[in-house]
Amino acid sequence: MKFIVIGITDNPQPFFPPEVLEIIKNGKLFSGGKRHHVIVAPLLPADAKWIDITVPLDAVFEQYISRTSNLEPRTSTVIVFASGDPLFFGFANTIRKRMPEADIELFPTFNSLQMLAHRLVMPYHDLRIVSLTGRPWPEFDRALIERTEKIGILTDREHTPAAIARRMLDYGYSNYKMYVGEHLGNPSSERITTLSLEEAILNEFAMPNCVILSRYEVRGTRYENTSEAETSGVQGNLVPRTSHLAPRKNEGNLAPRSPLPAPQKTIALLSGSRRQEIKDNLPAMLKATSVYRGYRIVVAGAPGIEPSYYEPFMKDYSAEIVFGKTYELLSEATMAVVTSGTATLETALFSVPQVVCYKTPVPKLIRFAFNHIIQCKYISLVNLIADEEVVPELMADRFSVENIREELSRIAPGTEGRQRMLEGYHRVRQALGDRRAPEEAARIMVGLLGDFGRRNRPTH
Repeated sequence: MKFIVIGITDNPQPFFPPEVLEIIKNGKLFSGGKRHHVIVAPLLPADAKWIDITVPLDAVFEQYISRTSNLEPRTSTVIVFASGDPLFFGFANTIRKRMPEADIELFPTFNSLQMLAHRLVMPYHDLRIVSLTGRPWPEFDRALIERTEKIGILTDREHTPAAIARRMLDYGYSNYKMYVGEHLGNPSSERITTLSLEEAILNEFAMPNCVILSRYEVRGTRYENTSEAETSGVQGNLVPRTSHLAPRKNEGNLAPRSPLPAPQKTIALLSGSRRQEIKDNLPAMLKATSVYRGYRIVVAGAPGIEPSYYEPFMKDYSAEIVFGKTYELLSEATMAVVTSGTATLETALFSVPQVVCYKTPVPKLIRFAFNHIIQCKYISLVNLIADEEVVPELMADRFSVENIREELSRIAPGTEGRQRMLEGYHRVRQALGDRRAPEEAARIMVGLLGDFGRRNRPTH
């Protein structure tokens, strides 16, 4: 028996070279997925027979044998349409395994991950390929544990981009950017999306799709220079980064067989840009987060503030500090504690759940002023833009170490509060629209300040 396997994309008007068109014209028995049948149906001969490739595959191969058993050798050919490159985790491999004596002729096209890399103009010679199509997690887990720079993933309806992102965040691998390609090759349906893992959890993606993950690091962290020897012998089993993150149902095999050098979860501390702000807020931030074992605590150093200024506050804590790397830090952070200001909006745009805090003198008097005189509901840009409390604001009499800890626990990975905050961030992005975020935020703030001024203008 002979198989001619033709690779196609999701384009509803596929292009084939003349040689392939001639093969299709003279064919009798065709096979492929139902989606493939819809695409190539206009090209098939009027008397063509079609076999859907569905599970169980045993039944499909039984049809191949029964449909060709009475045919002459020259006509006992099955023309199969398959996605992309049929040898790239494709159906040609299945034919070779099930019918090793079969004659196979191939006409490949670009596979989905190649097309996604081309759309992104991303070199893919170093792309590590993992197929989760009908396969379990261990190979993907191994790629994460070995800190692979770029991972290309073939998905299915169970291992969706959202499920992949959720697994990564649950086990502490938050320092990856995700690129999702949907209906690649289809001019009307193709979509390329770049997003954080936090954003991916909130989205649904059309099938078929594929994913590329690209890793980034905060420079100067203790994980950056992990030697190759440290990762040798890794078995590809993930473990949660903190004791309260137990493996989910049906994942009891995720037990460590060797120490894992992969990055821990990170709490970013953005304590302000002025000395007095840092002095007022950083000590409480450090004390509140010191109980989070298994987390890296990283302070974003302010421009123009010398490192020595931070030393008295940090000397009793195992925290790190980075300068000029705030955006890189936010790209990696799991949670953040942020002094009110533009940093709250930047943190939201990086999809990092946060607690906003600001210490004030005479806190009860300040609270009274806000409630009865100023009549301003919020102090953070995030809440002002959303016109609702998306992030908790611990200012004045609500500012305390205990309250910071409590609010952080509500936005830890896997909590409903974290999910609600990420949904609130989505509404903030909608309010900002398609314009540049800082410009649009400034426009909104001008409007809010105008409203505030009119409400509080003296009437005498």
